[in-house]
Amino acid sequence: MPPIATTTGSSSKADSAISRPWFRERAARLHRFFRTVERRRERGQSLRSALQSFVRSSRGCTYRTAPKVRMRFTRPTLRTNFYHWLRNGRTAECLALKFAGKLAPVTGNLARSFVLACATPGTLWFSQAGRRVRTRKVSAHRILATLPPQTLAKIKAEMKARRVAEMATRRSVKRIEAAIRKRLATDRCRARRISKLARALNDC
Repeated sequence: MPPIATTTGSSSKADSAISRPWFRERAARLHRFFRTVERRRERGQSLRSALQSFVRSSRGCTYRTAPKVRMRFTRPTLRTNFYHWLRNGRTAECLALKFAGKLAPVTGNLARSFVLACATPGTLWFSQAGRRVRTRKVSAHRILATLPPQTLAKIKAEMKARRVAEMATRRSVKRIEAAIRKRLATDRCRARRISKLARALNDC
């Protein structure tokens, strides 16, 4: 589960905690949504139903200030942050991310190793490349965000072409396997017909 928000003692500390633009946008979005949740609960809607609507509406969306960062909200995470928001003043500042400023840096060597892992034959997805370089402290999404747009677009195109070729190969293998099964079944039918002719000779 993603880390919950942490409280801040003053507005200056809050501003330093929410250091990146999409951190501020995330906190503002959650703040507006939690105010909507409160109004819905006053009308009798359950917390589970109110939170689920935000999970559905944010699925697949990205932040306006960081188009490469996707929103990832689950109902348990929203519920934890909602009660945290209630206990700490109902402000956007109290939704500052706990790990702000503590993320492991994405070094040039790490990005280069990740791209080389993408070039390894058989690597179809970025998650596979991340496992190859063992990026436990740095996610593949953060590494991709540091790559130049043109480089990232070319890597995505090459990996997509690799997946298409892989699917075409699998379809070809399935067709060959089906043809082999059909040939074997036909051969067994021929064998039964020949066996009948052999029994007919014995009867003569």
